[in-house]
Amino acid sequence: MYRLTPHVEPLSLDEAYLDVTGLHVHKGSATLMANWLRAQILAHTGLTASAGVSFNKMLAKIASDINKPNGTAIITPADADAFISTLPIERFHGIGKATAKRLHAMGVSTGADLKRMQAAVLVQEFGKRGQFYHDIAHGRDERAVKSERAHKSVGSETTFKDNLSNNHELRIQIYEQNADAFHQLQQKQLVAYTITLKVKYADFTQITRSHTLSTAFNSADSAHYWLDKLFLDIPRELPIRLVGVTFSSLAPAAQLLPQLNLFD
Repeated sequence: MYRLTPHVEPLSLDEAYLDVTGLHVHKGSATLMANWLRAQILAHTGLTASAGVSFNKMLAKIASDINKPNGTAIITPADADAFISTLPIERFHGIGKATAKRLHAMGVSTGADLKRMQAAVLVQEFGKRGQFYHDIAHGRDERAVKSERAHKSVGSETTFKDNLSNNHELRIQIYEQNADAFHQLQQKQLVAYTITLKVKYADFTQITRSHTLSTAFNSADSAHYWLDKLFLDIPRELPIRLVGVTFSSLAPAAQLLPQLNLFD
């Protein structure tokens, strides 16, 4: 998920909200992004995933359950009102069994029933949550995606279709993962002082080699020299099936002071 956007709010081990507002990748389409992410999960883990695409968290969460275990569902602003109206209140994220039972006692069974309830009545019955129930019945959910993860490392790796032994081909792949990892650093507005090269062999054993600088890497190309040195330090008795590059010892880019030009 973090390869797509830094704006990720985990809900559980295998579920999260993503804010992809303003992204230009995948033609700027949230649906294409969701399908790309599902394909990446399948390729890297062998697991299927479902995704919900909508304009707020509540509707995206509901949509993610529609085509489980392997599909994407979309709720557009034009479709939201009709969709919410027919939805059983048990399907609303944030309405649990106890609340649903109380709403049923009030004659509320669907989104349309909930929408007809006055906000004041719901607040009197449920306190502050009552206003939330009133809002979601009208398709309103102003909660932002809270991405508060502290990044310890940023990396990229790839598994080859066929194991590689050729040094030139391997270096090309290492540089590609390096470029991808450094791009992620820039997206997250971070800098890194440590670079790690990871190699997995044909027999699935793996090894890593790292190097730390006193100054941050300032470009993807600036890491090539150290990646070459680390690659030379890797045993080469077996063909290689995976390479990866990870940046760590991270710091916010904004904390770096601009270097002085001594010749000005």
